[in-house]
Amino acid sequence: MNPMIHFRTRNVVMKYLEIFFTKVIIALKENKEYKANLWNALITNVVSFLVILLFFSALSPLLGEILGWSFRDYILYISMLLLLGKVHMVFTLKFLQRVLLNGDFNTILLKPVNSFFYFSTQFKGVVLVTFSIFLLINLFLIFFYYNFSFIFLFYFLFSIIYVPLFFSFFISTAFFMKENSMFVNIPRQLNNRIKEFTPRSFENYSFEFLLYILPSGASAFILIEILRGNFIYLNIILKVVFPSFLLIVLGIYVMWKIGLKKYEAFG
Repeated sequence: MNPMIHFRTRNVVMKYLEIFFTKVIIALKENKEYKANLWNALITNVVSFLVILLFFSALSPLLGEILGWSFRDYILYISMLLLLGKVHMVFTLKFLQRVLLNGDFNTILLKPVNSFFYFSTQFKGVVLVTFSIFLLINLFLIFFYYNFSFIFLFYFLFSIIYVPLFFSFFISTAFFMKENSMFVNIPRQLNNRIKEFTPRSFENYSFEFLLYILPSGASAFILIEILRGNFIYLNIILKVVFPSFLLIVLGIYVMWKIGLKKYEAFG
């Protein structure tokens, strides 16, 4: 049988899993060729982690009174933020605007797989290594110092899906805007600010619920609260986070459906 025909007729789930893990292997092999990039990323991430940790350690007495968190909670919060940031880098549509304009998107359309899936998994080995490190840090802290719950596991996996899709929604507007950098940077900057100020800092403001639509900072905050046995944010998850997630998924589907139809290949 023709290999291409065999590939097209295979089980869809197995086919996409094979593509994904093949990309993982290829990305990890890049680290052998670009060792300087790997060490630079590792050192940069370690320094960033220590700097943020030092910042929180200096403010922990004040923040502890506001949030009721221990310093260990802050360590896990920082590590969770960095982990979710790496998730965004693993599954991202970054450079979509560029490939649409220069014609490189044509080669993606020739692949016998979903174009959104193929383009959103263009990651590098350096990102996978740093992601793995922060994942291990989180797992160590969670299993040795907290009471594990399936609610936490569910929301953790949900956050890993939600974070890249949130940014993909704004990046996908490139199909309809020749220059959408400003539109993409607005939610990114807002999300970065939530990493510095937890949602609890804004709990007395009427727009507080909007903060939970911004994924990584709010997700990390909710995950820590769940591990501490505080489930009051489940109501916000059901009323705000899940509906916004469904709207984002629907928006991405519509934009790619229409965008691919109107896309004019060139280059």
